Amino acid sequence: MPTGHPTFEALLEAAPDAMVGVDAAGVAAFANARAKELLGRDPVGAPLGELPAGLNVSRCPMGEYELVVLRTADPRALRAVLDNTTAAIFLKDPEGRYLLVNRAFERLHGKPAAQLIGRHDREVLPPEVADRMRVDDLRVMSSREPIELQEEVTHGEHTRTFLSVKFPLIDERSGEIYGVGGIATDITHHVRLEARLREAQRLEAVGQLAGGVAHDFNNLLAVVANYAAFVRKELPDDSRTAGDVDQIIAASRRASELTRRLLLFSRRQSGTPEVLSLRRVIESLELLLHRTLGDDVDLQVDVDDRLWDVEADRSQLEQMLMSLAMNSREAMPEGGTLRIEATNAVMRDPDGPSSRAVKVVVADTGRGMAKEVAAHAFEPFFTTKAVSGHGVGLGLATVYGIVTKARGRIELESEPGQGTTVTITLPAVRRASDDHPSPSAPRGRGETVLVVEDADAVRMLTGRILYAAGYQVISVESGAVALERLDAADVLVTDVVMPGMSGVELAVQARERRPGLPVVFVSGYTGDTPLGGTDDPVTAFLAKPFDGDELLREVRSTLDAAKARETHS
Repeated sequence: MPTGHPTFEALLEAAPDAMVGVDAAGVAAFANARAKELLGRDPVGAPLGELPAGLNVSRCPMGEYELVVLRTADPRALRAVLDNTTAAIFLKDPEGRYLLVNRAFERLHGKPAAQLIGRHDREVLPPEVADRMRVDDLRVMSSREPIELQEEVTHGEHTRTFLSVKFPLIDERSGEIYGVGGIATDITHHVRLEARLREAQRLEAVGQLAGGVAHDFNNLLAVVANYAAFVRKELPDDSRTAGDVDQIIAASRRASELTRRLLLFSRRQSGTPEVLSLRRVIESLELLLHRTLGDDVDLQVDVDDRLWDVEADRSQLEQMLMSLAMNSREAMPEGGTLRIEATNAVMRDPDGPSSRAVKVVVADTGRGMAKEVAAHAFEPFFTTKAVSGHGVGLGLATVYGIVTKARGRIELESEPGQGTTVTITLPAVRRASDDHPSPSAPRGRGETVLVVEDADAVRMLTGRILYAAGYQVISVESGAVALERLDAADVLVTDVVMPGMSGVELAVQARERRPGLPVVFVSGYTGDTPLGGTDDPVTAFLAKPFDGDELLREVRSTLDAAKARETHS
């Protein structure tokens, strides 16, 4: 064991910083190894001169010399970086005792640095956490390589996920390991987003399956309903057979509604805005809502009998109401009351044609939301539901999009334990809705309709309806064949989803050859096919299953619009 006092040289070399002593003339009289390494030269015996930029330099008198201390960075700046980063950072010695922790690490484990420095994990952390961390530390030191791992830290009822990087502390000169360090970044939000994305992808796959089945089913319904209508026209009203056929037609309509609701849940229902009775939309959903919400939810529906009409897409209004109802159901796991009210109201809109509006209120007695949570309720992928897959955060964002597309407004009020109330205001229209009886469908004037449909039964049905109404009909099964017969057509009626060339692709190529050609798209499921230009009066969309009058009205409307455009050009 050494005896006596340590020498000045030994103390100089033991200092953690780079140090140089200069005399009054500025000549370096001594320097430790760290200073020589930092400067890249031995400064002793020569003027110290200008020091490299970027060094933190402090000077203090030391007898007849001036002591110059060199650091690569201001230690205060390093401490500021450590304490202000959101990542939890620690350093330990080879035995596992903490040498340094930052504020984020203190917050993560709920202990101040004074209770951590100099102690082992097992003294300050739960045993299962301490054992796992010690195993990881030993792995790093034995391999002398950093490792990356994902960890979960639980405090009370909250579990957060961290991406941790642990690395060995190796002395550059001796190559010895003097400890282990770690940086843990909170990735809880990213993990939740990934879970929601996976859920959204799963729902997308279900939607594609539902949409494909509904496409074929809509074709069958169109055939059943329209051929039944043909038979009904040939029967006396008071005959028993006429009553039987009426039941077939009514059943096909109910099946059509079920198909539309299937597409509603898959968010693949195609359609366009129409003037309709919101009261009838709500009443048509009431039975489905009762079955979906369950017996422990008391559904109360109060709709004004004189409710004004609105202009919107029916399937989107149904989706809006279903999404709000499902959100309320999730907020009432033990049951409760869900109330849906619809009344006439006033909405001040300087750009609107009228101040008349319809107000829909959906209120529940569920858990409610805190003010800061409610402020984000309409943001995409924001959800208050668990990460287990029960919520993807698209419900209220979708509702917001539907309401704004209909030129309406939406407000949300909620308090913890007091439930949630969503108020939607939609502009009302004065025109009679399509739910009221309409005049008989217009007939053709000898024009030629090119019908493109890959389903044989639907193609024959469509042709029969048009021919009986006074049109000449060319029926083909594909877009390629349709292009060969295009010159003879006055209007194109095409299915959207077809093998090979889609209806949209056919319409684009057809209009390149015949600009301004009227087009009627017909489909119950458009898949991912974009329908552009449906605001054009010579372009229409007809949802399957359709009846003959609907088809004839759309064909006549596009033909008349094309003729009017030609007259004014």
